Amino acid sequence: MLLYRKIFTLKRRWRSLRAARKYFILALALAFVQVFIFAGEAGFSPDVRLMNVWFQLRGRKAYPKDKMALIAIDDQSFSKLNLSVLKPWPREATAKLLEKLSNYDVKAVFLDYRYGEPNDPEGDRKL
Repeated sequence: MLLYRKIFTLKRRWRSLRAARKYFILALALAFVQVFIFAGEAGFSPDVRLMNVWFQLRGRKAYPKDKMALIAIDDQSFSKLNLSVLKPWPREATAKLLEKLSNYDVKAVFLDYRYGEPNDPEGDRKL
């Protein structure tokens, strides 16, 4: 009789935790989805990862190629300016680039570069 009571009590407790179990399973599933989506992109902040996911979901967009120019900052860009790849791209160099682009009647400029903390007040002012 005592064993029956213990089992019955355990069943009642298990039923009372039904809502908590649902939330736990939902949280576990969401955590799994998050790990699955963002796996392999270590070093990127969550907003960059999420933006990458949105762009993948959106798909490619067609842009007129004759009216666009892509300016890439790569290792050769750093070496031409005698800069270290380990240090961030100087804001003053970006300001000079924007000045040169303004001579070509540019309608819009999109920068995909993250500057860290301010380290060059003069470069910040020019930018």
